[in-house]
Amino acid sequence: MRDYVEELGNPHAIALRESTCETLAEGLAATGNVLWAFGLVEHPRRAVAVAIQMAGETARGAVSLLRDGNRYGAAALIRQLVEIEYLLCLFSSDEGEPLRWSSANEDAVRNEYRPARMRERCGDRFRASEYSIHCRVGGHPRFAGGYLLPEHLSTTPLSNSLIFAAGWVDLGQHLVAAWRWVEAILHTYGLMDVVLARSSLGRAAEAIARWHEGDACARRLTETEALSLAQLPPDDEVTH
Repeated sequence: MRDYVEELGNPHAIALRESTCETLAEGLAATGNVLWAFGLVEHPRRAVAVAIQMAGETARGAVSLLRDGNRYGAAALIRQLVEIEYLLCLFSSDEGEPLRWSSANEDAVRNEYRPARMRERCGDRFRASEYSIHCRVGGHPRFAGGYLLPEHLSTTPLSNSLIFAAGWVDLGQHLVAAWRWVEAILHTYGLMDVVLARSSLGRAAEAIARWHEGDACARRLTETEALSLAQLPPDDEVTH
């Protein structure tokens, strides 16, 4: 863990994280936009496009907030991005899902598209504990998230600069995951013939490879490591 914290402050890695997040976020937004234009006549493709656009705009917002020094605001958007990952996973697994999602009434949304329910429907692909950490730090207004706010004395092993560095890592890891589901979606729905979507996927793959090669912090954190960085105790099971 000590080595990981030291690597967080590597100037080259910090620059690489930021550029990777920007590339992945802009690529998601561009892919969603072109799929929306490409798929207007077919309702399932419209729903796929909307979900990818949501991922792109959420990610672009998180990049902007991190650059503006708003770590807490970025954490809230990253939590939202986690929920979009769940949705993209469902889309990649079942071609009937986009239509069900786009036509769902409020009762169906509460029953089938709550985060906990989407995780359950995705099988064992996501950790409830990871979502819990995001809720406690950047989702619900919990005191535990105060260390991300300006002028707060950090109770974590991280200085303010390293707290921001960890934010870029967190965002990058979730963008990598989002692109994994988008790639599966492009293949599943026969969308690889959309040139801009295919080229965005290629650029994303190249950016991810560069990041993993050049940044020791690019690997996914374990639950214990994530809790340690945020100085959070283990939480009860997440039910939302």
